[in-house]
Amino acid sequence: MARCEWVSIRWCHVLVLFLTLLKTGKVESRRHYRYSTYLDSLRRFHLWWDVNYKTNTVNFRLLAVVTPDEWFGVGYSQYGKATNADYFVHWTDKDKMHHCKDAWTDQNGLLHIDDQQDYTILSGRYNNHAMIVEYERAFDTCDNYDFPFDNGTIHIAFFIGKGQFHFPEDKNVTLLSPESQRIFMLKPDLPISVHPKDTWTFTIVAPKVTIPAEETTYWWYTTKLPAMSEKHHIIQFEGDIMKGNEDLVHHIEVFHCEVGPNEKIPYYNGPGLAEGKPKGLEVCRKVIGAWAMGAAPLQLPSEAGYPVGGPRYSSHVLLEVHYNNPSIKRVFLSIYLSIYLSIYLIHSNLSIYLSIYLSIYLSIYLTLIYLSLSISL
Repeated sequence: MARCEWVSIRWCHVLVLFLTLLKTGKVESRRHYRYSTYLDSLRRFHLWWDVNYKTNTVNFRLLAVVTPDEWFGVGYSQYGKATNADYFVHWTDKDKMHHCKDAWTDQNGLLHIDDQQDYTILSGRYNNHAMIVEYERAFDTCDNYDFPFDNGTIHIAFFIGKGQFHFPEDKNVTLLSPESQRIFMLKPDLPISVHPKDTWTFTIVAPKVTIPAEETTYWWYTTKLPAMSEKHHIIQFEGDIMKGNEDLVHHIEVFHCEVGPNEKIPYYNGPGLAEGKPKGLEVCRKVIGAWAMGAAPLQLPSEAGYPVGGPRYSSHVLLEVHYNNPSIKRVFLSIYLSIYLSIYLIHSNLSIYLSIYLSIYLSIYLTLIYLSLSISL
């Protein structure tokens, strides 16, 4: 039976818990996790998390599909790079002892065990198929080698390597085909609103397209909202990605085309920064919806909604999808964005509030710099 070692004296009581779990072969999930995402297209890494703003900590549950002779690291860095990264590392030595450590890489990608161990192991289990571990970390550990969590997008860096050894000191992570994923970790801790009884939904379906073999692509697709003779309010957005391709989508935005109700917008389905786009799309720049990969459905507060519809409202919209394709691979992919509406007129039109709310939700993506880059024509 495998044994587990957690060296930090500070958390010695965790060793007893972790050993017991490994011997019994059971993992009792310590809590409910509100958010989750797969980190890679092969689904070898599945990450769950929950945010506690009272203690300024994040609780994680990580499932890594690895064999007994493989080791792995999952952590954080600027732009998902394997260098100068902060990692949670697991490996097994030749005596089948499991090690879980707080580690970091230098500018050359060489791995070092951190002198200050800032992960608290809550539970864990290993079998022949996967390692499952629950752990906790503070937003800011006051450790220069740890990556602080903030309200922006967090770049998750991860790798899997072969081998069993006593210590992974000075292992070069850049040689292990490291990958990255982006998540919005510190989501606003907002109360869940109850939908009005007349709530209905429609789904914008982006056609199945071939994603260019480029790291970053902004894809545009023009379509129309359902006909609404009366004014409605948008109260929730929810995205859905083809299974196995979650790592390729960064975020989705819907822009309303500010034209008269009888004016036409040219159809377009292609790269947003490409030459030869039809003229007339510059009017499609008013954000009415957004969703980021790894996020739960974005439900707006009950006091506010975004107004759409009515006799003088154009139904034309432009869907923009930010594809993140670091592996530079060609992929066929469809995307769905469900929008929840109510004819019940809410007191506060969200024209101004939406900008504030979504700036918190999407962080840097709705800044003026981002808009000037992604909407340039």
